[in-house]
Amino acid sequence: EGKLSVDEEYTLHEEAGPAGYTTVTDIKFTIDNENKVELKGATTDGDVKIDDDGNIIITDSKTKVTVSKQDIAGEEIEGAKIQILDKDGNIVEQWTSGTDGKNEDGSLKAHVIEGKLSVDEEYTLHDLNRTANDGLKLNPAQDMLPLYGVGEGKHIMDLVAENAGTTRDKIIAHDLFLYNRDEGKAIGREGELILCPRLDDLECVYSSTQAFLAAEDSDSVPVLAIFDNEEVGSSTKQGANSDFLTLTLRHIAGEKYSNMLAESFMVSADNAHAIHPAHPELADSDNAPVLNKGIVVKFNASQKYATDGLSAALFTKICSRSGVKVQTYYNRADLPGGSTLGSIANTQVSVPTVDIGLAQLAMHSANETAGARDLADMVSALTEFYASSISRVEAGFEINKKG
Repeated sequence: EGKLSVDEEYTLHEEAGPAGYTTVTDIKFTIDNENKVELKGATTDGDVKIDDDGNIIITDSKTKVTVSKQDIAGEEIEGAKIQILDKDGNIVEQWTSGTDGKNEDGSLKAHVIEGKLSVDEEYTLHDLNRTANDGLKLNPAQDMLPLYGVGEGKHIMDLVAENAGTTRDKIIAHDLFLYNRDEGKAIGREGELILCPRLDDLECVYSSTQAFLAAEDSDSVPVLAIFDNEEVGSSTKQGANSDFLTLTLRHIAGEKYSNMLAESFMVSADNAHAIHPAHPELADSDNAPVLNKGIVVKFNASQKYATDGLSAALFTKICSRSGVKVQTYYNRADLPGGSTLGSIANTQVSVPTVDIGLAQLAMHSANETAGARDLADMVSALTEFYASSISRVEAGFEINKKG
């Protein structure tokens, strides 16, 4: 009262709207000698008017966002579990796609969020459903069969026989596997990344083998155990859950097996999920590995990884001796991950074990991505490991090198 002048133009500016409502901005008005207010213009999603008493009435609109989860044909997908998270990770809204009823044409309605989101606040759209693409209804037995050739030509078994140096009629039984034959390549601005099929876990197999061959002699018996069938459970005669490692070590050690086992240390090497630049919300905010930032030491409270404080400290010390950086990995508490061979092998051979790996993107995809420098670091660290002896002492363990 008493602060506005007649016929002067003023601007009513709403700095921030109420939570869940749009913001009215830049309402221009004047006032005459009879205290009547005249609007000169307004920019708003709501409604602005002057009542009979000359009051400016602003009706803000609720914020409204429509989220549609679609397949490649543009059809709404059923069953995707979706969340809206605020900047602190709190759940603002969550729903399952396809549960909002149907449109007049029978198609599924998209989900509408009204009055729950604030203007200019940052939110994250998070898809919890690992099987969201199941909305496509792909049948592996029909839709994912490999294409061998077009038209007339050799039967695939003729090709197998030719490569085996025999004839098709002499093949009684066989094991055949289909592989992506793309060659690995260096990518990135400076060639600092590797793009290659099956990096999980051939990258660790390669680096372990190179280190095993390059390491100097130590006072311990170095062992490199490479198991098959890790992705299908390891419970085969050649898997980590078999007695193959136990029998081999008993054969090497003989009567000294128990004493030698007590002086042993195991490194379980299997790649780890790096934080994805497009989906950082899927990683633990404090323990997410990055490409080319060092070897990953993996922890899991449910013991899916065998690492404990002691084994992590010993391996970190080995990495330090070889000048290699270490980073840590935990799964997000609400996103279960896979397991590695460390805990499985420990049921057969119980020794202190550290679960490690190399950070990578697109794990289990046709082509995967990892850091080139990490691969070199893994070879260096494991070479130091194989050249060292880890012995039990009264205070714990000590690491020694021959001579």
